Amino acid sequence: MDARQKRARVSVGAGQVSKKAAIKNVETLLDANSFEAGQITKKHPLTLSVDHSKPLRKLVAAGRYTGFSRGLLGAPRPAKKGRLEYEARVFHFDQIISSAQAKRKIQQADKHRPWKVAPVEQLVALGNLLPHLQRQFPIVALGTVFKKGPVPQVACLHHGDGAKRYIVLRWIGDDWCGDFAFLAIRPKN
Repeated sequence: MDARQKRARVSVGAGQVSKKAAIKNVETLLDANSFEAGQITKKHPLTLSVDHSKPLRKLVAAGRYTGFSRGLLGAPRPAKKGRLEYEARVFHFDQIISSAQAKRKIQQADKHRPWKVAPVEQLVALGNLLPHLQRQFPIVALGTVFKKGPVPQVACLHHGDGAKRYIVLRWIGDDWCGDFAFLAIRPKN
């Protein structure tokens, strides 16, 4: 058992993120060959535990990003308090897709326990847990819309050259190219 497997939970700025059930699947997440029918981690979603009482600026700071859009700090926050657990799944459609089409496909992926697009807090938690994941492909959270400026924007984990990592705001008026993935969540059973 390596050091990663000895730790059942990893502390991140967005709270505790449970890795015990997902540790075997982290390598699968990072394997470009794991794209299956437009989705990643179909059988084993990650568990994200988000502390909603912490300010978003502290959650972002804990991720040690190379840079971030200042507009993120003005994100509308849910009226939730305390620590809540979510199942999280990254969807990758490998095609040009609009935000509306991505939302629809995510919601239709499981009729019995539907997924919804993730807000920015869960995106930050994912970036803090798996910082190397965003170097494989950019990941978008369509669940929090920032309406400052002429065009609505959403948060996106993006990569730079080499080890650089960013959390930025991207316009949602244009279609997303096939490189982008989308984070979805649902309440944990």
